[in-house]
Amino acid sequence: MTNKLLNAKLFNNIREKLVERQKVQKSYNDRTAHPLSELKPNENVRILNFKDKTWGPAQVVLKDQNFPRSYIVKDVAGKILRRNRKHIRKSNSFFEEQSDPYEYFDDTFQSPNVPQTSSQNQRTHNTVQRTSNRIRRLPRYLTDYVT
Repeated sequence: MTNKLLNAKLFNNIREKLVERQKVQKSYNDRTAHPLSELKPNENVRILNFKDKTWGPAQVVLKDQNFPRSYIVKDVAGKILRRNRKHIRKSNSFFEEQSDPYEYFDDTFQSPNVPQTSSQNQRTHNTVQRTSNRIRRLPRYLTDYVT
């Protein structure tokens, strides 16, 4: 073996090259990037529902002080959520919190024709075990497969 192969090369400017590459990447990223506007409390917005990828109405409660890009919002079901600013969009639609639909009927509705029964009769309910009605199909690539 030659001495040229055995001697290790010293890389002196690795840090400078890394910083230069990061500057170039930042300049490309900053071409289309823009800061998002601040949201005020009680402002109507739409938030991203992560489960079904839809935007639903909500209202800003406050800006989270511990996280600079996060806001505390209240959705139509009354849940308090923390969302990043990129998952919140301004909206001009009116925000109305939904109340429990059964809450109103429990307090106000009483049937005058139904006699009161004993508490034992109300507690005994016959529950019927249900089975799933889902139809299962094999994938196409298994159509030739026979069990």
